[in-house]
Amino acid sequence: MKTFLIIALLLFSITLASTSPITHNLNNLNQESNLKSNLNSQPKTLPKGNLKDIPDYFNTHEEWPHCKLGVKNQGHCTSYWAFASTEVLSDRFCISTSGAVTVNLSAQDLVSCDYFNKGCKGGDLTQAWFTLKWKGVVTDACYPYVSGDGFEPACQWFNFTCEDQSPVTKFYAKDYYHFTSIEEIKRNMLLKGPISTTFVLYDDFTAHKTGIYVRKSDHKIGSHSVKVVGWGTDNNLDYWIAQNSWGEAWGEAGFFKIKEGECEFEMNMIAGDPYY
Repeated sequence: MKTFLIIALLLFSITLASTSPITHNLNNLNQESNLKSNLNSQPKTLPKGNLKDIPDYFNTHEEWPHCKLGVKNQGHCTSYWAFASTEVLSDRFCISTSGAVTVNLSAQDLVSCDYFNKGCKGGDLTQAWFTLKWKGVVTDACYPYVSGDGFEPACQWFNFTCEDQSPVTKFYAKDYYHFTSIEEIKRNMLLKGPISTTFVLYDDFTAHKTGIYVRKSDHKIGSHSVKVVGWGTDNNLDYWIAQNSWGEAWGEAGFFKIKEGECEFEMNMIAGDPYY
């Protein structure tokens, strides 16, 4: 059944590829105009909802430290969409099973084999989660990340063997969904773990070091996707906590805080549940 679905998805992707949203490559500041239009046309913030019984501070890595994955580095490949989605699903497998299923899912599997996206030229989180649901991915140990130099190895659809010689095992998302309020985002994170998001990228973000990021530049250079791991409040300033995929030398050991509502950060949040 899965083989039939994969063949159907490949055929469908031929027509879908021409309309797939293309995200920004940090090494190429020419953003796709349709993506820019879509991001600019959305509302700037989500309604807060009822936050009375929600804590002012929460960090999934502190709540479930045994499920914390290390900071990764996408290198010169615009594969942040693959890291953001696979890292969230990896964490959620661990969290939902109380550590019984601890996996580090392969971003390379999406980069090379998700034909709904564009590999090192960028990708869309909704389409990435679609692939996680219908095609699944193997572990990073089975299919390690090798696209840091910007090269995308061809997908090995037939006679694929794991790099670590383990049996080929796919992990799937049961479903995926977007959010309509900050309350909904936080309640979901409190129960299920991190969430992925895509936000508008300005040039001053790339040089961010520490503290809460508040945009000062008006120069948009595209979009970016990350794993959101929590939130907090500092002097009445609400912020999100997120894990980037630019290595530990960037930001605060690979993490950053960003003001709530900044860069449409919560407008495009998406997550899914693991399939067993």
